[in-house]
Amino acid sequence: MSLFDNAEIVDAKRFETIAHAAVLSSGRLRFATDAMEMMNLTTVKGIILFSLNDRRDADEPREFVAVTCTKEDPRAFTVKTSGPYKYISLKNFFIQQEINFKDYATTFEVTEVNEKFEDSKSVFRLSMFQTPRPHEVERLKRAEQEARRQASDIAF
Repeated sequence: MSLFDNAEIVDAKRFETIAHAAVLSSGRLRFATDAMEMMNLTTVKGIILFSLNDRRDADEPREFVAVTCTKEDPRAFTVKTSGPYKYISLKNFFIQQEINFKDYATTFEVTEVNEKFEDSKSVFRLSMFQTPRPHEVERLKRAEQEARRQASDIAF
């Protein structure tokens, strides 16, 4: 019996690629080229989203699962094209989920999951990351300075 009889070659390209998607100020989730390739968005008609954790649980980063659909599905967000990019409109969803995409640059790391949904649809994990936009950083600095000033004005 050879060492390679039951061995399986690991798909290096699949695991080396870290794809991204970014939320625009319009509420669109725009997929970067690497994510479009990974998710094969040229043939995809829609994306079904699942929320993995509650929006009020601030200790964990928000995570979603995306399932790609090659046929029309009433549960799916429609994949649209803008120039060379693909996107889905999620503004109302983000507002309902209390995701502040206006004041925070919001990006998602997209990774393929080794599962299938309904036996044929590819599954991807979207892990959310946020950093304050420049105007929000300035607002936070001003608020901190004001709090310090007010604290120093208090008589002891």
